[in-house]
Amino acid sequence: MAKPSYAHDVAMCGSNGVTNEGDGQMADRLTTLSRRTMLAATASAGMVATTSMLAGCSSDPGTPEEPKGIENVPVKELGPEASDSPFYPDDYVGPRARDYEPFSDGATELTIVVPQNSNIVGDWNTNGFSKWMEARTGVKIRYQSVLTQGADGAADLTKINAMIGAGELPDAFLGVPFSPAQISLYGEQGLFLPLDDLIVTYAPELRQVFEDDPDLKGNLKSLDGKTYQFKSISDCYHCRVSPGRAWVHQDHLEDVGASLPTTTEDLRDLLRLFKEKDPSGTGAMVPMAAGVDNRVDTYIMNSFIQTPAPDQNWMVVEDGQVTFVANTPQWREGLRYLRSLFDDGLIDSGLFTATAEEVLRMGNQGRIGVGRAYYQGELADITDSATDTWARYVALPPVEGPEGVRLSCWSDNLITGIPLLITNKCTNPELLVQWADYQLELTAQCNSQAGEKGTDWDWADEGQVGLTGEQAVWWNKKYPPDVGKGWGQLHIYNFSRSYRDGIVSDPDQPHFERRLQEATEPYEELRPDRETQLPTLIFDEVAATDQATSEQTIVPYVEQAIAEFALGRRNINDDAVWDEYVSTLDKMGIERFIELYQTAYDTTPR
Repeated sequence: MAKPSYAHDVAMCGSNGVTNEGDGQMADRLTTLSRRTMLAATASAGMVATTSMLAGCSSDPGTPEEPKGIENVPVKELGPEASDSPFYPDDYVGPRARDYEPFSDGATELTIVVPQNSNIVGDWNTNGFSKWMEARTGVKIRYQSVLTQGADGAADLTKINAMIGAGELPDAFLGVPFSPAQISLYGEQGLFLPLDDLIVTYAPELRQVFEDDPDLKGNLKSLDGKTYQFKSISDCYHCRVSPGRAWVHQDHLEDVGASLPTTTEDLRDLLRLFKEKDPSGTGAMVPMAAGVDNRVDTYIMNSFIQTPAPDQNWMVVEDGQVTFVANTPQWREGLRYLRSLFDDGLIDSGLFTATAEEVLRMGNQGRIGVGRAYYQGELADITDSATDTWARYVALPPVEGPEGVRLSCWSDNLITGIPLLITNKCTNPELLVQWADYQLELTAQCNSQAGEKGTDWDWADEGQVGLTGEQAVWWNKKYPPDVGKGWGQLHIYNFSRSYRDGIVSDPDQPHFERRLQEATEPYEELRPDRETQLPTLIFDEVAATDQATSEQTIVPYVEQAIAEFALGRRNINDDAVWDEYVSTLDKMGIERFIELYQTAYDTTPR
């Protein structure tokens, strides 16, 4: 079955964890790794080797000076609007099409280590976008593909670690998923070059991004306040609630004569109707589905206590203090509710153990009533038809709990990824900063993501509308492009909200991303205050190791306890059993775990 033209917008969600994308889209999001995997990598032999190699370097960052640019070098300014500029809506904020001239004669060849990507990029050195960038900038790049993926889909950093440990460095790394702790450590110790002054002089596109949203500067800084990475940014509206969004099958809802539930008891009644009336007609109706890739607590528990996305490890902020919610009385009440659903026969072990493939199979059979999933494509195959099963799933907003709690699993953090990190081997860092900055221009961004202009994508005609009904900017003529034409999302990009909204969307057959946006709107109304959300944190090198070790113990224990309490294997109504759960967390070092987060919260630049 051909992939529909809108499917790439799910991949545009960046590093927020959308799965089941198919056709190489998972490879296009190489930085979407489990937090546990990356933190383990932070404590890996590669970090130890590098720490030893750089032991003579000072680790005292001091107070960074305000960047002033490169002395006696004129500041590069934005290029003029391109002669074939697209139409922009009046309130457009984001990358624009501009004319730039090459700034290098290609006499110097630079080496960049990149991830292997056979599904989209193919051979980096013969790739169409690689050649286009060379002609556009005049910079000659030799791409070295060394990063691979293990059997579990996580990045294998063995070769990267060996390269760093041996001091055999390229001029830069692009798309290698170093953790924030690694970037901060390697930057402070001199392995990565600070880019602040270079950005002031050579990066007009990135400076414009900062001007559009001054808060973005903090997303690039390390613990010492310096910027070591040229980083991609995506303002993905629907991704903000993806880890906690639930869906209900509209036809099944109508068949049982019910409306969208608004309370936890309404939800119970709906699940009971699904079980008793079996609107699927299969005799194997699944009232509520979730699984190992889509945790149920991010939806259900927000009716009892604020519960963040999985990568936040049940941490929220109260008046500047980081707190852990998974051992509170409110959390216990949420577990009691899950246990009552089990006692009523409305959930079973599959809610915690089902794989993505199993959930998709049940969904394709029309057996799921309510599903906890990032998007509809995890509950049924996405097709071009708006009448097929996937399109019958509509958003199920959070329901209100018995104490009046009704929150969404919302994050105001921007999605960031695909960093360019310039090493101390590079003698021409100004070339790489300009080279990266050119990728933020609109034509370059579309060429990398969508292929060749005129063949795979083009500017929208005047009057064509985007996702919000305003003038569209660009549209896909063919997607995905042939292998070897672009880099997908392995480039430096600025997926601003306006850019994302600017893709052509037929009002009579709404673009898939528009459906996701509509499914997000009711969650935004119930989002927690931004001050209570844990921002993206950087742990120093010692804390990162401690955090990774604690996480590998605490997180599986809590996940297992959720299932065991919900399924009656532990008695949530027995005070002694609950106290044992809480005391076990204490023995595992939950207070130290919270302390590590508090320190990172207090020290991470924002």
